[in-house]
Amino acid sequence: MEVLTLYQLNEFIKRVMALNFPDPIWVKGEIAQISQSNGHYYLQLIEKGDALDEPIVAENRGIIWSRQFAVLKKRLSGELASLLQPGMQVKVKAQVKFQERYGMQLVIEDIDAEFTIGQLELQRLKNIEQLRKEGLLQKNSRLPANPAFQRIALLASPDSAGYRDFVEQLRENRYQYRFQITLFEMNVQGQLVESQALQHLETIAQNPNDFDVLAIIRGGGSRIDLGAFDSLKLATCVANFPLPVLAGIGHETDETLLDLVVYRSLKTPTAVAEHLIGHNVLFEGELEQLNLRLRQKASQYVQDRQLILSRLQASLDQSARASLKYARQFLQSQEALLQALNPMTTLKKGYSLTLREGKILRSAEGLSPGDHIQTRLADGTLESIFIQPEKDN
Repeated sequence: MEVLTLYQLNEFIKRVMALNFPDPIWVKGEIAQISQSNGHYYLQLIEKGDALDEPIVAENRGIIWSRQFAVLKKRLSGELASLLQPGMQVKVKAQVKFQERYGMQLVIEDIDAEFTIGQLELQRLKNIEQLRKEGLLQKNSRLPANPAFQRIALLASPDSAGYRDFVEQLRENRYQYRFQITLFEMNVQGQLVESQALQHLETIAQNPNDFDVLAIIRGGGSRIDLGAFDSLKLATCVANFPLPVLAGIGHETDETLLDLVVYRSLKTPTAVAEHLIGHNVLFEGELEQLNLRLRQKASQYVQDRQLILSRLQASLDQSARASLKYARQFLQSQEALLQALNPMTTLKKGYSLTLREGKILRSAEGLSPGDHIQTRLADGTLESIFIQPEKDN
């Protein structure tokens, strides 16, 4: 049996592979690791089994030379950096190379961004179905919201334009509302998004009474850039969050998983700020309406009481006039009675009063001849001496 050296074996494999793979081929796999040196990018590509706990079934090295990376960057624009992330499913066009010393590697010439987007969408649809089964899609949107949003917990990157737009929109609002913003710094794309966001959410959830609302914002980006917000763990945590969550992920057409589970999904960070302001405007309007209704009620109450008082006043005036009239009539009748009973009235009719020592005499009995008596007439008094009484026949 012929014995080959390792170099001879590898040289043989190199010739076999060169014969069988003369042209570049498309290969699907997952990026496990990626590094960069002198403008060249080195990838560790793997394939896992279908089961979640199944180990890696295939592994290979890939490389993008700096010159080719520049070509890809020009064609794919900002999507390239998002594609070259650990955990991404990629479809690459590569030349299969085998070197006697370093073994096999894939020299990558092109990347199919649509494949990765499709894989992300498939996973997104699976995640949506799981959230639906667990009843989490509308859970956060059913939370009661504070009538005014003032204390805002904000998850954002302070270096992003979206953050600056958000803060400026709130600070310069024409209603002069004051907002207290507590920033929780996080990456808004890449592998760290999920872990950082979950850590901040846990911190905020421990003291939910310190805030009125949670806002998660980022500027614009490609569909792949937004893949970090399709995390099932992040969506589940937000759906169960004790505060209303507003999302402004900075896209016009695509919906992330996060958009589907928040209290309110808005297109941009600026739109989130406008929503916060508008929410407070509605509350102020309700207060003004309440104030107007209270003033109307108070005014109506005063008018009603004034009407009652007016009626009571009229009734009292009428009663007083009737009482005065009755009293006047009573006094007049008493005065007439007194006039009728007045001795002077009787004297004026021709009668007289006879007195002895100031006492009225009602009978001649008891008088003795020579007694002095007085006779009072209407116009004066007569002095007389009693002689003797005359007896009636």
